[in-house]
Amino acid sequence: FAMGAGVDKLLRRTDLAPHVRIVRLTDAGMAQQMTEYCLYGVLHYQRQMDRYARQQRERQWNPLDTRLARDVRVGILGLGELGGKVAQDLARLGYRVAGWSRRPRDIASIRCLHGDAGLRELLPETDALFCVLPSTPETRHLLDAELLALLPADAALINAGRGSLIDEMALLARLDAGLLRFALLDVF
Repeated sequence: FAMGAGVDKLLRRTDLAPHVRIVRLTDAGMAQQMTEYCLYGVLHYQRQMDRYARQQRERQWNPLDTRLARDVRVGILGLGELGGKVAQDLARLGYRVAGWSRRPRDIASIRCLHGDAGLRELLPETDALFCVLPSTPETRHLLDAELLALLPADAALINAGRGSLIDEMALLARLDAGLLRFALLDVF
């Protein structure tokens, strides 16, 4: 039984007998944890804690504008069991939530996009991008330089999905150029 969402390495093992069944629990309490992790990152973005931390290091105090939840556009990559729950939880808190998956989804109160065109539509309309995608051949480096460039310059990236989703060199280049506010990485 796999208690977490990341089973990619387990599936590649060659020392398991063919008759051994592998079971992935679809939640096991992780959906609430994902909501909390995403909310932490979104609040960090919304309340500009990254900018206040920079000011603190520079011994400055310049009050910044306050944004309300309704003013923050959250994009979620992955609308399965975990991502769908996160999307609904954040929408209930007043955030403007849209999500993307490879195939069509229908989640109450959530604008659901899918496929390549849907991803290209979602990214430019996203302030905080939350990723909760698995590691598959289709998701490897999904967020490459071209797609990261579609995010607004002031956007934040919050990754709770597999690290292989992001082209790390492309991410570092965007951060170094000041074209992405910050990245919060759980798995890399």
